[in-house]
Amino acid sequence: MPETVEARVLLVSSSPEQVRHHAERLSGVGFVVRTCGPDAEGFSLFDRFDPQVAVVDLRAGGADAIEFLERGRRSYPACSFLSWPEAGQPGAAAGSSLPAVSLSGTPLPGLVAASSAVAANGAVAASSGPAMDGAVTNGAVTNGAVSNGAVTNGAVTNGAAPGGSGYGNGRGAEPAEAAPDLVPLVERALERSRVSRDAVRFRNRAEAILSQARFDEIIGSHPSMQGLLKKVAQVAQTRANVLILGESGTGKELIAASLHQNSKRSGARFIKLNCAALSESVLESELFGHEKGAFTGADRRREGRFEQANGGTLFLDEISEVPPAVQIKLLRFLQEREFERVGGNETLKVDVRIVAATNKDLMHLVNEGRFREDLYYRLNVVRIAVPPLRDRPSDVLRLANHFLRRAAAENEVEVMGFTEAARLLMMDYPWPGNVRELQNTVEQAVVLTETGWVDADDLPIQPTRPHVSDGLKLLIPGATLAEIERYAITETLKAVGGSTTRAAEVLGISRRTVQYRVREWGLSSAASPGDSDSELPLSDAEPAAPASASRGH
Repeated sequence: MPETVEARVLLVSSSPEQVRHHAERLSGVGFVVRTCGPDAEGFSLFDRFDPQVAVVDLRAGGADAIEFLERGRRSYPACSFLSWPEAGQPGAAAGSSLPAVSLSGTPLPGLVAASSAVAANGAVAASSGPAMDGAVTNGAVTNGAVSNGAVTNGAVTNGAAPGGSGYGNGRGAEPAEAAPDLVPLVERALERSRVSRDAVRFRNRAEAILSQARFDEIIGSHPSMQGLLKKVAQVAQTRANVLILGESGTGKELIAASLHQNSKRSGARFIKLNCAALSESVLESELFGHEKGAFTGADRRREGRFEQANGGTLFLDEISEVPPAVQIKLLRFLQEREFERVGGNETLKVDVRIVAATNKDLMHLVNEGRFREDLYYRLNVVRIAVPPLRDRPSDVLRLANHFLRRAAAENEVEVMGFTEAARLLMMDYPWPGNVRELQNTVEQAVVLTETGWVDADDLPIQPTRPHVSDGLKLLIPGATLAEIERYAITETLKAVGGSTTRAAEVLGISRRTVQYRVREWGLSSAASPGDSDSELPLSDAEPAAPASASRGH
């Protein structure tokens, strides 16, 4: 028996009398049923009724019914749609190769999927008369032959279908006793609708969490970063331990801080500890604390990081460097949520979430016997991989501009921006040190520039010419069309000396397109003869960057 609060079914037919018995049958077992025609009024009812399942009668509705079906599927993705071209005939027309399936792909006896108007390999012939306008054979209309309104071997003949269960006399009347039972079919479709609605609800919840999340100091519009931030926002709401993986300088600590900031623990402390910077004895004391007299120089009791982070989050950076003896005590805490201070006997319990990070392959260390496998799985409840900067090229200039503004303010110098040469150099450079290297590079350039513009010569990095394989990395899944377009245009501009006219000819696009992109990206191009409007002004908010800053001595 369906739950009546949830089980809403809409029967769509231009002849309500033909689906009346279906409505009565469905209502009799507990479904809430409404009927409508395949028209604007029907869509109005759709909005008000919000059905989980819609069953569309294609026999008498013709093109209107098919259009209703297609529009409904686009507009209401959480609703399961069923259709039947011949509700009185099990398995659709005899001799047809059309599978009797629901629109979701599940086999449904007596119903067929209809995704568009009569199409090859699975088309449905819509009925506009008392019987079919065309016989159905092998999923397509054959000859359009109609004879007395019944189906035999894919053609209509003699007024009765094989076995005597056709419409008879060509009138297309559908006796209730010959109609397929929609109840089990609707129940199966209802379950799929519930799954779809749950998926939509969970997706909306995730997007709502992401929209409310705070990501201080994290800048990234690349799809890989947007996916990462969405995952951070979701995981932050839980108690699960998190393992953050990524190369040095990718911003793992910022990700850990965001997990804390967006969690229910944000009111408590966020404690950090670099495990690689301390010896075994000091690390143990830092983590678990010590009693007075526990070792030479321990002149008083000291709380460890676990106690300091009680109710909050403890971030263990470079977790791969924890010595084996400390790994054992850390594992015990993760299992029992209790520990003893160094030199003490009192067992302490604290509520701490562990977020660990490493730039090494922990599973490789496990295989080498240098890291405990059971500790690895305790830490790796949720894994977050931070992409290197070279894999998110669209973020390079955004990050560089952010670091430039901050460095200029901290050093109290006026720097207007980057020259085009500097921008192109930063886009080409692979940044092996990732975001940390970019930040240090920009800060140094801001201090050393003599012109108010950061030029390529101010950047302490060496220009590189990307190999073909490096450039083609943009073509792999994960790169956006915008990134591929930018790479193609900027590389071509460099190859032709900055001429937008010649770049447009090489790329096979209009010069205006090139000029628009140059302006959008904050670049400029060197004018060439006959290229009078190559040099484009930027927005009023940002002065136009010179191609290269000139230094007067």
